[in-house]
Order: sequence, then structure tokens, then C-alpha cells
Amino acid sequence: MSSDLRAELFDEVARVARVMAAHLGAHGSTILQNNDSPDQVLFHVHVHVVPRYPGDAYLTPSGPPGLEIPRETRVEQAAALHAALRRG
Repeated sequence: MSSDLRAELFDEVARVARVMAAHLGAHGSTILQNNDSPDQVLFHVHVHVVPRYPGDAYLTPSGPPGLEIPRETRVEQAAALHAALRRG
């Protein structure tokens, strides 16, 4: 990935994190970037921006099993985040 594209990607990651705080009430975020993982069939880079809340018991995927956010909650959060990002 070129440095220009990497800068553009992480500018967008920062925007997503800001919108999560403003529109989902997140107190912060955990940002994970993956590329060229051992099981990856098609080389690509992707970023997870995880909203964080006090007492959420979130553990990184490489740690021991943690609390999984229910799918319904994740779908609702994704829809709210999508709408907020479209508004600017």
C-alpha cells in the first residue's frame, strides 16, 4: 500500500472513531489493522474500529474468549454509524 493510500485509509479510520464517539456514545475505540494473515486467500488490508464503553469486557481477538456483542446490537450500531457517516 502506498503511503498516500495508507494516510487516506487512516484519516477515514480516525473519522469513523470520532463518529462512534459522537453518535454511539462510545467512550473510545480499539483499532485493529490486519494484513497478510496466515489464512488469508486474497491479500488485502482491513481495519476494525471497535467502539468501547466502560465495563464492556472487550478482549482483543488474540486474547482469551471475551464477551461477544449480540449480532442485533452490532447491526443496530452499524446502521447508526452508517447514517452518521453519510451526514458528514
